[in-house]
Amino acid sequence: MNSRERLLKCIKNEPIDRVPISTYEMVPFKAKNDFYNLEPSYQNMMDFFAKYTDIIYSAAPEMTPLTNITERIETPIEGGVMAKIIIHGRGKDLVKVQKKLDNQYTWWTLKHFCDDMDDLEVYIDTLPDLLEEVSLDQAHQLEKDLGDKGIMMLSIPDPLCIVADSFEFGNFLVQAITETERIYKAADAIYEYQTYHFDKMIKAGIDNMMIRIYGPEYATPPYLPPSMYPDLVTKYLVPMSRKIKEANGFTRVHCHGKTAKVLDQFLMSDMIALEPIEPIPDGDISIGEIKKICGDRVCLMGSLELKELENADTSRINMLVRETMDMAKGKSGLIMMPTASPINAPLSKKTEENYHEFVNASLQYGKY
Repeated sequence: MNSRERLLKCIKNEPIDRVPISTYEMVPFKAKNDFYNLEPSYQNMMDFFAKYTDIIYSAAPEMTPLTNITERIETPIEGGVMAKIIIHGRGKDLVKVQKKLDNQYTWWTLKHFCDDMDDLEVYIDTLPDLLEEVSLDQAHQLEKDLGDKGIMMLSIPDPLCIVADSFEFGNFLVQAITETERIYKAADAIYEYQTYHFDKMIKAGIDNMMIRIYGPEYATPPYLPPSMYPDLVTKYLVPMSRKIKEANGFTRVHCHGKTAKVLDQFLMSDMIALEPIEPIPDGDISIGEIKKICGDRVCLMGSLELKELENADTSRINMLVRETMDMAKGKSGLIMMPTASPINAPLSKKTEENYHEFVNASLQYGKY
């Protein structure tokens, strides 16, 4: 059974030869011209992944602005680069400032677009000027190039993600509690804006593609009460996942943190995969309990914390993989995957050894 067959059948909870193995953002594929494939200290590990893992290739729809109101200015700094993103809004400029260090694979946001609800109103008023054309031409070509090595995945935010990420996170939580109705209205406006792009993506063809929706974690406990979840997450996840299912795609919900009190909200949708399922105490429900609740309706992905791969001994990694298999392997519907990927360079020897153990243990315990 090749990786593409294995992943597609596992997602549908159909019989397979072994549990698929994903290494999350670290994708060993020639077209992936990113940090992990360019950083020399990762090369041995990436070559190992190419032999023994199942690729879920992450991409984003190609977006072309219809109007040119966004400006990006990058400035070199010692050890990295600073970026200023300016939205020339209706009546006011909104500015975000980010920093990227040379030895890290991430952008750190130092200033967000919105400081208060008035800024958010400006952002919402500007949405008609932020519409973009959508193309999946590159994703379709990558899928052809990938062949039987795996499947394609498109990552998109939900409305909550866009609202929350426009603020510093603590500030967003304050606004969500004190200006709840205005936050709800803003999420509704963003959903309408997103629907324009979402429908074009669907029309472009997502057959047998995984569509990863991220953002629900912004409203999980202890950040916001579960009572707000229907209006911040479920309200949008249900129609989005329905459209994905009708187009023969697979909705994958990304939600870090504590999900026990909102799992029922996810199950109201047509999602077919849930990740990264952080174990207790970072999460509040085990992957085994989620398996019991979801049965063969949902494919589970994750459960091995990145901090374990970076700090634990190989014997512990082996034990954690075995425990996950015992709890959630079932007859299908489990993809072994870490909860995140390293962002630093050079890659430490311990992390590399633990990733090898993660893959080897998954091969050892994952046979059906």
